[in-house]
Amino acid sequence: MKEFRNFLIDTWEQKTSLLCFGMDPVVERMKIDKSKNLSDEIVNYFSRIMKEILLKITAVKPNLGFYLQYGNEGINALIRLIEEAKKNEVPVILDGKFCDIGRTSEAYAKFAFEIAGADAVTLNPYMGYDALMPFLNYKDKGFYILGLTSNPGAKDFQYLDVSNSEKLYDRVIESALKWNNENSGVGTVIGATQKEIKRILENLSRIDNYIPLLIPGVGTQGGSYKELNDLLNKLNYKKGVVRINSSSAISYAHENFPGFSYTEAAYLAVEKIMKS
Repeated sequence: MKEFRNFLIDTWEQKTSLLCFGMDPVVERMKIDKSKNLSDEIVNYFSRIMKEILLKITAVKPNLGFYLQYGNEGINALIRLIEEAKKNEVPVILDGKFCDIGRTSEAYAKFAFEIAGADAVTLNPYMGYDALMPFLNYKDKGFYILGLTSNPGAKDFQYLDVSNSEKLYDRVIESALKWNNENSGVGTVIGATQKEIKRILENLSRIDNYIPLLIPGVGTQGGSYKELNDLLNKLNYKKGVVRINSSSAISYAHENFPGFSYTEAAYLAVEKIMKS
């Protein structure tokens, strides 16, 4: 099986896009027939969007919570959508922000990689390295450690000083760099909405191993794909290992593009995102 880092690079070389499509179902916003099987409707909805924008995306990121809210039908839809993405050779990042004590992390990892079939996961490092290890033991997979997240509440803990010159998020990203030396699939999450992203990317660009980066917050949250792409070019960062995520701006683009089908609207939204 291909290592996750190489999978990212190969996909980028084929499409030269950094865009990751966040597939997060909210039934009330979806153009579906609510009288039919919910699992089928979710799968059909996102599969059609995926097909429409396939040449523009180099990863998909289903957020586990959005599927759990729909019970068995939601989990069934998640697994089927992951299968669909894999048929199209699109890397799948399961956004579960997992981590717990050893045995529990083993169970989460088994679900993510063996049951759901994801290529990568997002991980919350708060409980430390031993909680991450059951995931990192899957050597060919990807692991995005939460570094500096895109939500406003990031300031509550992630900006805390751990030394005179270092914030907590700096320490986490530094740890991700160290763990990447042991497993090339280890990367980090940096929110596009955070002004510190420029300094973080500048620092990371000075390090030879170019860890995988997942950058959420583009589109509805206000981050700019074009500005990030231009900055990565300026820094000569190895872009093949970077993914910039947009979710609801694509999934529910029909709300902003009246008169178009939801798939046509998604394509128009992707074009707009990549230019702005």
